[in-house]
Amino acid sequence: MKLQYLIAFGSIVILGLGAIAGTTASNQHRTSGKALFENCLACHTVLRAEPKKKGPYLFGIADSVAGTREHVYSDGFRAAVKNVFVWDKGNLSAYLKDPRAFLAEKAGKPVSGGCPNFVVPDAKDRAKLITYLQALKLRSSEKPNPAWGSRDQNAGKRPVGQ
Repeated sequence: MKLQYLIAFGSIVILGLGAIAGTTASNQHRTSGKALFENCLACHTVLRAEPKKKGPYLFGIADSVAGTREHVYSDGFRAAVKNVFVWDKGNLSAYLKDPRAFLAEKAGKPVSGGCPNFVVPDAKDRAKLITYLQALKLRSSEKPNPAWGSRDQNAGKRPVGQ
């Protein structure tokens, strides 16, 4: 009987430690994505209310429709978003791996634009950066700060040029 209690207790401890380790690993994954994201800040802001830079703001970019942000997009980007797509994990990863090749594939022809000086060739680094980008959105329990702009401002919008 004591052996059964000891086994049950040991199982609970192991499961609990596994859950804690999983949470810690996820937080480390996101933190290292934040470090990678620092490179993006040369051309992008996080919030719409920040002073404009060369690229659009990236708060809430994950799972949003491409080309719907208030931004003057390159001709190549506008050509690519004529074929409407969402910034899901697959599209974000392909874009970060090779922005020009991704846009050319979407546009069906070679294009200019995108982030020509920024590529993330390592799949693990892309995954970390995407995890961080996915974290850049309001949780359902949060209320938006008016300075952030609306979290749903792009809902139902078509990309530029549509």
